[in-house]
Amino acid sequence: MNLLMITRKIDADDWLTGHSYEWAKKISEQLAAGGGKLFVICLGKGNVAGLEGVEIHSLGKESGATRWQEFWRFQVLAFRLVRRCDGIFCHQNPEYAIAVWPAALIFGKSIVSWYTHKAVTWKTRAMLAASRRVLTASRESFRLASKKVKVLGHGIDTKKFQASSSKLQVPSFKFKIITVGRISPVKNLEALISAINILVNEKRLENIVLEIFGIAATSQDQGYLDSLQMLVKKANLEKFVSFKGAIPHSQIAGVYQSAELFVNLSATGSVDKAVLEAAACEVPVVTSNEAFFEMLKPFEELCLVKASAADVAEKLGRQIALSDSDRQALGANLRRIVVENHGLNRLAKEIVENIKL
Repeated sequence: MNLLMITRKIDADDWLTGHSYEWAKKISEQLAAGGGKLFVICLGKGNVAGLEGVEIHSLGKESGATRWQEFWRFQVLAFRLVRRCDGIFCHQNPEYAIAVWPAALIFGKSIVSWYTHKAVTWKTRAMLAASRRVLTASRESFRLASKKVKVLGHGIDTKKFQASSSKLQVPSFKFKIITVGRISPVKNLEALISAINILVNEKRLENIVLEIFGIAATSQDQGYLDSLQMLVKKANLEKFVSFKGAIPHSQIAGVYQSAELFVNLSATGSVDKAVLEAAACEVPVVTSNEAFFEMLKPFEELCLVKASAADVAEKLGRQIALSDSDRQALGANLRRIVVENHGLNRLAKEIVENIKL
């Protein structure tokens, strides 16, 4: 079976979309086992080493193509590739299913879409109408009721994201807290910084550090980042809070492995893969994201929090007070959940099986 995948970017090093490379690789392996092949249309591409068996077609964003050029390249590629494939997998953006639908209709090929966001717009509804099946990570990640929707969990490469044995051998003199993701108001990072301020200046916990990984993608986000940096400066937290910028996806596992705690205060309402990646590395997590309430219910006293500075500070304090053995036990339990419910190998197989239906 041949499959056409449409996604934003294929680049093993891209800090934001690097997981798309991992998905393409696993899906390709599933197809190759049965003598099939994966074709990819993406807006742009970067490091694609290791995907030699995948036929990747970029619309040219990496070389400065205009929106008009991207549109026409997509139309040409869609009509050329759809006829050669047995199905189409549209990854994340509703626009992909909408754009490929005419070619899919003409050649009688089914569309299976992946979507994980709480937003419901006309594009989301159009994607649902165009798709034979919509796959998602959780009930909260796709909020339209339909028999077409199937909840599968996320796709985390649990071989790449796992605990580092070297960390257990090197004692740390700082309790490192990290957060990873796009710098945006929806991430509620001001509450996290204010929580650190409470721990440092009121609770007198001076052996902690917070490292924030990510960049601002828009001018509005840049203004938000500037306000966060000013907040750190006014609270005299420069020794405790640092902004690390973006890091290549190929190196992100090491960032998780170096931390004692991962925090996510996102209000997106969908399953954030960064939380799952950290958990797969056996790093305890604290989150206010409703999409994780069911998953983390057994550990709610340590892992679930309301997104206010005082509540976050209290929850961070509980995590900091854990013994090493209790922290390791919590991390091991979180990894087990990810392996059982969010493994990439299982998800890649499910994607291919749903195309076959």
